[in-house]
Amino acid sequence: MPAPLPPLPSTPTSLPHADSTLSSTLVSTLTTILPPSPALTISIGHGHGLLEAYLLQQDPTLNLLGVDVFHSSPQYLPESQVRILSSTSALLGEATAAEAWVFVYPKDLGLLGRYVQEYGDGAVKLIVWIGPRMDWEDVERGIPRKGWTIEEPGVTGLKGYEVLVLCRKDDAVRVSRRSL
Repeated sequence: MPAPLPPLPSTPTSLPHADSTLSSTLVSTLTTILPPSPALTISIGHGHGLLEAYLLQQDPTLNLLGVDVFHSSPQYLPESQVRILSSTSALLGEATAAEAWVFVYPKDLGLLGRYVQEYGDGAVKLIVWIGPRMDWEDVERGIPRKGWTIEEPGVTGLKGYEVLVLCRKDDAVRVSRRSL
């Protein structure tokens, strides 16, 4: 049974069991841009699943899977919504069917690029990357210049040293529920 959620702060705050700072603005931003059910969203490197649990609390209809390595203990997500991989470099085959991939502070900066290389021709239309602003340049190298549009939305609910980046497949129909 998932653990109870701590209160979600309104301003970007570091919480135990979360890699990025969390805020109600961040959760609202993400639930606005993630595709509605039945489209699948996978959160790669979800850790304890705190962010994902807040997303599901705000929109219980999201079709969301948390993905992490074997040593993480999914604390806030039900086991049925968690996939465990054997290492930080392993890839989830279900990514080919997911319309959105969410990466939050991945330990391996090349992971997003490997997912794009392996599964980028699948259903994915949106990639969300949240992490240190200083890491984005290294991560961005893994995204092909042709076929993808990269944008930073304005207000994200993160601290200034963090960045939220959206990578959209150019041929994809916009998956957001409303314009940011």
